[in-house]
Amino acid sequence: MNVLRSAVIAFSMYSQIPMPRVRFDEKSRSFVLLLFPLVGAAEGALVLALFALLLALKAPPLLSGALLMACPFAVVGFIHLDGFLDTSDALGSYRTREERLRILKDVHAGSAAVLSCAVLCILQTAAWSSIGSVEKAAAVSAGFVLSRALSALSLTILPNARGRESSVASFTEFRERGGTARFRRLLCLILWIAASALLMCLFLAASPEGTGSSAVPSALSGARLLAAAIPPLAEILCGFLCMARMKAAFGGMTGDLAGYLLTVCEAAALVLTALL
Repeated sequence: MNVLRSAVIAFSMYSQIPMPRVRFDEKSRSFVLLLFPLVGAAEGALVLALFALLLALKAPPLLSGALLMACPFAVVGFIHLDGFLDTSDALGSYRTREERLRILKDVHAGSAAVLSCAVLCILQTAAWSSIGSVEKAAAVSAGFVLSRALSALSLTILPNARGRESSVASFTEFRERGGTARFRRLLCLILWIAASALLMCLFLAASPEGTGSSAVPSALSGARLLAAAIPPLAEILCGFLCMARMKAAFGGMTGDLAGYLLTVCEAAALVLTALL
């Protein structure tokens, strides 16, 4: 029952999908990060359904790209994009660590946030416009699960940049107990990462376009699998590079920084998938 409540809390906090009201207690909070990738699975399913609909309607590629770019943001209520904008401003300020953390709380958007958002939206629209197969769209959708697993992992292994004042502090109380509790959560997140990355590889290997020579009859040939591994591996690498950057610039993670990591990872996987 605690796991079910945790799933409802995860969807209530990190998506616009209607959920029933549940009790927000310590036991329920402890599983929220582990179930965060489920939100990505639901988001991916909705994006994939929209892609299939637009493909069936033979919608213009640019219009399809714009709608598919906006769909994930709308499903989650722009919460992660907000973190991306705040973090872009903080990183672009070149201030001290304390000043960067203050900028994260600033409700105003600076030039770095506006320009970063514009580049992000243009890249994602162009990438979605270039994806012409359901298999590739399914791979990108699986990447939503991977990005959330990486985001949850960052909050699990890195300290809270604001200490107990962090908005995610109540979800990472298990770290204070250490030992078995932390190990089990790390193992669960690693399994999420491995499963979603493998799923991305399989979808991309099965794609009829761009993942290898058309002369190769098998969709699971070595060359196709090698090419198919590029987007998920790049997304994982991007996640760890973001973690290192956040640790150096802010001393740890916050909810906004986790949203930045998630957004950057998804964009990297999307662009690379479009290039295959």
